[in-house]
Amino acid sequence: LKGIETPALFTQQTALYTAAYNALPNPNSPNLSAAKKLIAQAHAKGETVSIGVENSLTSDTVSAVLQQIGQSIGLNVKIVKLTPAGFGNVSYISTCPRPYDALLNWWNPDFPAPSAELVPPLASNFSDVSCYFSKTFNALRVRWAATADGSATQANATIAMMKLLTHDDVYMPLYSDPLVMVEPSNLTGYTQTQVFVYQDFPDQVQFSS
Repeated sequence: LKGIETPALFTQQTALYTAAYNALPNPNSPNLSAAKKLIAQAHAKGETVSIGVENSLTSDTVSAVLQQIGQSIGLNVKIVKLTPAGFGNVSYISTCPRPYDALLNWWNPDFPAPSAELVPPLASNFSDVSCYFSKTFNALRVRWAATADGSATQANATIAMMKLLTHDDVYMPLYSDPLVMVEPSNLTGYTQTQVFVYQDFPDQVQFSS
């Protein structure tokens, strides 16, 4: 992904958001050759990085890919599997830096809104797992909070936050799957054909007829 915000979240002021997203400098897919060169330039080849993950089937799959990619660019990736309670403790201990070099953290907004990926996760040192404490970002967030919902001013304020986080490499977005809450009374003539669950809990969900 080019950034933490994805076009699927652009439900208002679509033209503004889409133009800003397309203008982000990140490629649409990882440039592993460039990453390998950067690792070599930093004399970090062979270094070990630790990534804390919440133990689940989804995390197992993603962890294997992270280890493979790390090896291809010259890094040893150590995956630390944590229980849900253990992962929660590491995520919200409010101590920086965290015990691991990175955390594989799932964040799914319950409604399509670009600000849902920016404001809540970085709202305090307890939820800010990236330990990203930026006065510049905080000022942008205050400016965003003073805007009218759905306005072009709000969109531009959100875009400013998105650009800063992309520039500062706060996140390495792997995938974003926005969830939409729909009340059955709002729909007629519709038969439910799919059920979506949070990405890190598929092995804990059971269905019965």
